[in-house]
Amino acid sequence: MDCERARSLIDAYSTDELDLAATLDVGDHLEGCPACTDELESVRALRRTLSASSLRYTPPPELCRRISAQLDPVATWQDPAPRRNVRRFALAAAVAALLLLPWAGLYWNASRVTADRLSADVTSSHVRSLMGDHLLDVVSTDQHTVKPWFNGKLDFSPAVVDLAAEGFPLVGGRLDYVANRPVAAIVYRRNKHVINLYTWPASAADSQPSASEHNGYHLLSWARNGMYCVAVSDLNPQELRHFADLLRVDPGIRH
Repeated sequence: MDCERARSLIDAYSTDELDLAATLDVGDHLEGCPACTDELESVRALRRTLSASSLRYTPPPELCRRISAQLDPVATWQDPAPRRNVRRFALAAAVAALLLLPWAGLYWNASRVTADRLSADVTSSHVRSLMGDHLLDVVSTDQHTVKPWFNGKLDFSPAVVDLAAEGFPLVGGRLDYVANRPVAAIVYRRNKHVINLYTWPASAADSQPSASEHNGYHLLSWARNGMYCVAVSDLNPQELRHFADLLRVDPGIRH
């Protein structure tokens, strides 16, 4: 792992958001890279600073009066105790928002970097597979040939579905490396277009396909039955979505 890759994962690493393989890779890199170790310490120092009690905000009396005036236009004969509770709640909510904004920014940035990196990794793998003889390790249109081929080569059994009747014939599969781990790449065709379906185990809850684009290629990613799937192709988005929908409703999709 190089420094650019490690630094893109440091935010997530500092909060234990990475999977085991990525955590080990970043940890190994940090052991031999003082610069990235300093970067990690800077991130941790920022988090400590943001959580320090000195950042707690005490609003001035005038602000309290203005908030009270806006939240409490009710007649003065009402019991003052509930009004005080409302004021305290409003002030607490304002302070909480001020303190959480930096954390929300850090979390969003780490999530965006991770998603962008995954799109780049998958797209690069797809492009490499189209160069020379890198597309297939096992050549077969028979799902009962392709699926057993992965036995002993991965720590999971990928689902392999024949969609030839729906216009997406299976052509084979191969081993690949995406998201810092070995994955199964199941290869389909749609007319002259190649579709690489990458799949690996994940703890994410089932989700609808999420569309993205990278370097002119279309990607759809989703989670189902403990597996994460990413389909990538230069096929138009509508047909790629149809392909993903067929996979998601097929009863054979299981790990």
